[in-house]
Amino acid sequence: MPLLVIPLMSRGVRPDGVPEVLPKLDLQPRVARDIEQLANFVARQPWGNSVARRRDIEAGIAAILHGPELNEVSVRRRTTSLELRRQNAAQFAIVYAYYQPSDVHPQGLVSVRAVRHSREKNVFLGVRETPQRLYGLIASLQDRQREPQ
Repeated sequence: MPLLVIPLMSRGVRPDGVPEVLPKLDLQPRVARDIEQLANFVARQPWGNSVARRRDIEAGIAAILHGPELNEVSVRRRTTSLELRRQNAAQFAIVYAYYQPSDVHPQGLVSVRAVRHSREKNVFLGVRETPQRLYGLIASLQDRQREPQ
C-alpha cells in the first residue's frame, strides 16, 4: 500500500482566464514515521480502522494544498520566522508551513512537518525547520526587500 495518495482536484480558472496551480508539496522525513505510528496505534484499538484514518490524513493534506492560508499561523519560530499552521484531519493534527510564491517556487510551497494526534498537549513541540530553512530565509529576505522603507 502506498504511503500517501493525495486526492487533488483542479482549482479551476482565475477570473483572468489563467488556470490556478496548487503549491508544491514537500513531506518532511518524519511525516512517514508519524503516520505509520498513528496507523499502528489505531490498528491496535478494537474500533480501529487504520486504512480509513490514513485516508483522513491524505484528505487533510489535500485540503491544505487547496487552501494553504485558510488556517491561521499558530506558531512563529523566532530564529527563521518560520510560520507553522495546523490542519485538523479527523483525530489528527497536520502541522505545516506555507511559503508564498517566489522565484524559487513560483507556485508556492506547502511543507508538511509532522502529523500528531490531536490529544497531544502541544502538537508543535519538536517540529524542526532545518530542511527548508534556507528557502524560508530567502523568502523572508525577499519579503523584507519588498516592504516599503
